[in-house]
Amino acid sequence: MEARTDATPGFRASRPYLKLRALARIVRDREIVKFRRNTRPDPLVDVDAPVDIPYPDIDLDAHLDPLPVISQAPELAEASAFFLQSPSASRSLVSAVAQAMIYSLVRNLRPSHVFEIGTYLAGTAEAICRGLHANGRGILHTTDPFGGDRVPPVLASWPYELREHIRFYCCTSMEFFSRIIETSGDRPALVFIDGNHDFEYAAFDIGCAARLLQPSGFILIDNVSQAGPFWAGRDFLRMHTDWTECRVTDRSGDPSKAFDAHRTNIPDTDLMVLRAPPNRSVGERPVTFGEVPLRTSGFDGIAVPVGHSEEDGILHVQCVLRGFPGHVEEVGSTSCSVSSRDAGTVLRLPLVMDLGTGFEVVRLEIWLIWTGARPLLLEGAPVHWLSDARAASQSGQR
Repeated sequence: MEARTDATPGFRASRPYLKLRALARIVRDREIVKFRRNTRPDPLVDVDAPVDIPYPDIDLDAHLDPLPVISQAPELAEASAFFLQSPSASRSLVSAVAQAMIYSLVRNLRPSHVFEIGTYLAGTAEAICRGLHANGRGILHTTDPFGGDRVPPVLASWPYELREHIRFYCCTSMEFFSRIIETSGDRPALVFIDGNHDFEYAAFDIGCAARLLQPSGFILIDNVSQAGPFWAGRDFLRMHTDWTECRVTDRSGDPSKAFDAHRTNIPDTDLMVLRAPPNRSVGERPVTFGEVPLRTSGFDGIAVPVGHSEEDGILHVQCVLRGFPGHVEEVGSTSCSVSSRDAGTVLRLPLVMDLGTGFEVVRLEIWLIWTGARPLLLEGAPVHWLSDARAASQSGQR
């Protein structure tokens, strides 16, 4: 059989191709990076001072998918023109339209926290921080394991008004997400994923971002022209049917291509945008919100905030309590009936578990399973609670 080749005329000048070449240079050079404090500004980096950039002002609560409205607004074209002419355009690997789209979402979300996986030369980070500065609030947490020498000089060249809105982490996305979960617990309203484009890495980044994302928040996946990020996003949507893919067009990709520069449904970008539902839900498949550290050796029950529900069913709670060193593990379970009368309340399920003394670290993992005709909506994550006696005892030990 004769092999076919795709000799699309503009392919080698396309943004996805140029981005692949740029990333290939990083890998080929085997860049060794270390984070250096008190870094001097890069004299070759030119950054404009913060200015008023037009953006489409919309009610995100009124639009499950806001991209059609944003894309048609004249302000988006004005914002795109700004980013196209900005000095940061030479350092960014996303299009001016993509930067304007991200900026517009940041302005409308007014987030306290934004995450970015893959800093590169902080071109997209600059667009995000311009939005945070215009909002008068918010921090961008951005990570890049190859950016220890590259990123700090760029950030040192920024005006202080932008620098105060960014925190750079020189580590992998796994280290980054672990650090956030363990130390701060910050939950972003928007996550921009532009890290390793292999399927397994992209799927990991999407899954971790979704776990931490605020209700109705956004995950933006770049480089969906590549098979890895695209199918990672597609598989996530297949597994999470309550999420929404935001789009401007309804193009269907070419099934004969792994790399398809025209696959995106957001013209002049290489993005896929996913939006979280307003409520987390629980079904027959066990759901956990992750393992959390405890300050006590045990607890006396689990509190579950229930959202709006018109269905009756049974909520099953299973807790795994672990102690270290020694890796002692205990499992406890409880169940309760839930009806529509419980909507909007916090269910307090008694479940006493205690590992005793001798452990430096105690960690708790809560699993939920729902038996009902429709998924059970939640207003938040389940948490453990202490009896008055245990709480008083814990206060006396401090």
